[in-house]
Amino acid sequence: MSDVSNRLVVGLVTGGGTGPEVAVVFRCALEHLSRFHEAPVDIVECPHRFSTFFSAIASGSVREMRRGYEHDCALYLDFVRELARRRAPALFRTAMDAQTLYLARVRLGAVKVDSFDTPDTRILVVRDCGQGFYTGSNDAESQDVVRRTCEFRRDWTERVIDHALAIAAAHFGGVERIDHVLAAYKFHLLDRRLADWVSEHGRHRGVSIGLFQPDTMNRNLLRDSYQGNVLIIGANEWVDIMHVALMSWYGTGTHETRAAHSTYLAEGVTGMVEYQTVHGSADDIAGQGVVNPQATLRAAAAIMERHGSCDGAMGRMEDSIERACQCGFNTPDEGGDHTTEEVTGAVLDVYGRSAARVGWTRKADAGQALLIIDMQNDMCAPGGCSPTEPSRSNVTWKAACPSWTATTVPA
Repeated sequence: MSDVSNRLVVGLVTGGGTGPEVAVVFRCALEHLSRFHEAPVDIVECPHRFSTFFSAIASGSVREMRRGYEHDCALYLDFVRELARRRAPALFRTAMDAQTLYLARVRLGAVKVDSFDTPDTRILVVRDCGQGFYTGSNDAESQDVVRRTCEFRRDWTERVIDHALAIAAAHFGGVERIDHVLAAYKFHLLDRRLADWVSEHGRHRGVSIGLFQPDTMNRNLLRDSYQGNVLIIGANEWVDIMHVALMSWYGTGTHETRAAHSTYLAEGVTGMVEYQTVHGSADDIAGQGVVNPQATLRAAAAIMERHGSCDGAMGRMEDSIERACQCGFNTPDEGGDHTTEEVTGAVLDVYGRSAARVGWTRKADAGQALLIIDMQNDMCAPGGCSPTEPSRSNVTWKAACPSWTATTVPA
């Protein structure tokens, strides 16, 4: 929680493409969960609309594009620092241009986390967002040649390892419960320096870190070479490329339905968590009302559970999404014909009506009760849906989000 009023403060950053539509889903979801869990929330919304790649290239020359990246990055950094001043623990961000994003990630010291579980293996992937090719800068003076300069740093590598071990210990229930610590980097291109940094810091921390080339790591994962609790520290580029493949391998969804989060380690914003959808700006479907809201709904539930003390929000959201999908509420990317608004309303409708409120407890001296089962509106209801299922006729933005008012940080 945050601020003297003990209200949860959450930031909201909106980019172009489908960003405005995704932002509406997020605001509606947070209002709905806030009412349901009786957990007051204030959204602090950044007034600036951040460019996506396609809106950036329309700005004109390469020099103008680069000025735009720096401008957007400066505004984003200012906003994050303002959130830190307000003691906001988290923010939700829609997609923005990659150049802006990676400039900000380097300056904020971002480390991204996701997990993939199977019956025999639990994998925690920590993405090193602060160094590598993605974080470089371009010499764009020539129209025929682009020279990109990037760097790797020992101090940052050690900090990423330390952070990864800390969150793995929390995730798995103790350092001693981490069965494998692995790292995937193209270290052959870095002489032997990164390999030395990793092995030496591993010895310093008392852990053995297996360092692999990305293709070797992929082969080992495909062969199920690791069992138990596995921590993988991945290079920026490898995790970015493999994220969708990992979701497919381990059956955790698609990039349209999955949310992820990054933690900032830079001074002044240390510990702030940025939530985002795995999917990008999807400029090609912007304004059509068909972007899949599932990832955003999951992000909202994660924020409310992890930062707003709303126990069970993530599990309830998963159940609500599954139930709504079972009743046919899907966007076109999943073979359905429903809009973003309809799917969002359906999921939130189920979330609010599927079970008793989370704070309810049974009194010790409670007496007998009469349970009445309405058979006409349960198994025999049209389509086999019980009364906890969504009705398409009552799904609207107004019903899901009747009175949301966001606060803004002055530009």
